[in-house]
Amino acid sequence: MRTTLCLDPDVAVLISEEVAASPRPLKAVVNDRLRRGFADRPATEIVGRECLPRPLELGAAKVKNFDNIAEILELIENDSR
Repeated sequence: MRTTLCLDPDVAVLISEEVAASPRPLKAVVNDRLRRGFADRPATEIVGRECLPRPLELGAAKVKNFDNIAEILELIENDSR
């Protein structure tokens, strides 16, 4: 597959340094680094071809009804004390 990539300057420097220090061509260096990057992903985060964020358990909601502003303000005041 042939494609064009726009690399961030710091990434371009890293790739250039590795190509200069190795006998391998640019294509081989980039492909190797991409393979290693994809291999480092935890299998639990991969669903199909999508990489999903891990859910964060925040506990039960303190406010059940957001229509009652007075209740929300009272809850905030009590939590700040």
